[in-house]
Amino acid sequence: KDHSLLFVCIGFVGFFSLGYEILWTRVFLLLLGNTTHAFSMMLGAYLVGIALGGGLYGILVKAETDNRKLFTRLVLGLGLSILLTAPFYDRLSYVFQVAYEASNEAWSLYVVLSFGIVFIIMAVPTILSGAALPAVVNIVSSGQENLGRRVGMVVFCNTLGAVIGSLLAGLLLIPHLGILNSFQLIAFINLM
Repeated sequence: KDHSLLFVCIGFVGFFSLGYEILWTRVFLLLLGNTTHAFSMMLGAYLVGIALGGGLYGILVKAETDNRKLFTRLVLGLGLSILLTAPFYDRLSYVFQVAYEASNEAWSLYVVLSFGIVFIIMAVPTILSGAALPAVVNIVSSGQENLGRRVGMVVFCNTLGAVIGSLLAGLLLIPHLGILNSFQLIAFINLM
């Protein structure tokens, strides 16, 4: 069975995921500063979301699940979640200000509260993205012939898309379109 279109689609999921991650990095670095703590929070939230998505997929999906429909819904949800939230990112400075005031200048509490904010913003898109990869692996894993090759192609295409997404977001989209327009463009492509 030819899975070429599915390989392209999972490549786009990698493109969207890392494109969004680069854009989130720019948003949060403006708010948290250019520190290793800020970058660690963002990367940690991203990876936790991806892992939760994969774990939830493993727990919730049943043998009778139509993984093609599920994959489509996951990708649509990914784009919609960005389109609905990105216009409000400019108000995050107020949220971080509240976190700072609530921490009463206790650095460790502020870091925990900041991580919570970052995770809440990134949770839905990263969880959906994290569930998309195993959905595609499940689709291509029917039959034993060339199974390793097919699963390897899923990972390869997803990783290649992620590399392209991060490069385009960081080097082309942000300088030419700005952060919000870049989020919206990638999300629009995501929905298409």
